[in-house]
Amino acid sequence: MTAVGAARRLVASALLRRLAEVVESELFLVGGGLRDRLLGRPTHDLDLVVIGDPATAAQQIARTFGGNAFPLGKPPLVTWRVVIGRHQVDLSRAAGSLANDIWRRDFTVNALFWRLPRGPLIDLTGGLDDLAARRLRVVRAANLNDDPLRVLRAVRIMSTHPPLALTSEAERQVGAAAPGLAAVARERVVDELRRLLAGQGAGRALAVAARIGVLASLSPTWVGASSVAELARRATALAAMQRRGRGILAAGAAFVAPALLAAPAAGSPERWDHQGAAAALEHIG
Repeated sequence: MTAVGAARRLVASALLRRLAEVVESELFLVGGGLRDRLLGRPTHDLDLVVIGDPATAAQQIARTFGGNAFPLGKPPLVTWRVVIGRHQVDLSRAAGSLANDIWRRDFTVNALFWRLPRGPLIDLTGGLDDLAARRLRVVRAANLNDDPLRVLRAVRIMSTHPPLALTSEAERQVGAAAPGLAAVARERVVDELRRLLAGQGAGRALAVAARIGVLASLSPTWVGASSVAELARRATALAAMQRRGRGILAAGAAFVAPALLAAPAAGSPERWDHQGAAAALEHIG
């Protein structure tokens, strides 16, 4: 996938064109919203980088489309969100220069920037080639430590975007950073796990997460579980104990992954009981 070819596939929707008109600052579509457009996948989440004040941009959008603009996070890392119908628009300030912001991203496929409404498409990390090859590469290993949740996001993307797979080097980097998950707020972990379990590639992603040590960082239950079959065996046992009222959750196990409590669908360890996972999450979260 060349930059020229990718740029030709990018046509700003009426909403994106209107956003560029309404906001006085320069806007870039970034992250998963841009990645999914390049992959031809429908998306309603728009991540925008503002060369200016994101609070002002959010208020301009809210006044034009209706609704409220509200901040997420704490200074200095504040994102402003505006909900427009079924679209969720998140606006953040560039972290320093545009190039600096790009090199601080998590994965190369998420480090693409497209200036609204007509380009150019900026690719400093090789993300377009990785999209074409269906590779999931880390921008810089140190970036995983900036927000350890990125460790879990790596395998979640494998689940929700089955063609994408971590390279062997990325697996090593993600596994090395996995212990940092212990410092992440439980609600953030649970939300990421919820999205992982809902993906079509959940079985494959969980097997990778087990093999490289991501699940072991969430709970000692998963130490040594390096295959889908072993995950299935332990998940089934845990789910059975929970159904018998043995109080797995009541025992205070921290960061218990929903996959661990939801028995796999009968006869197929590649399929997971998403309803069971959701029920477990109600108790965890």
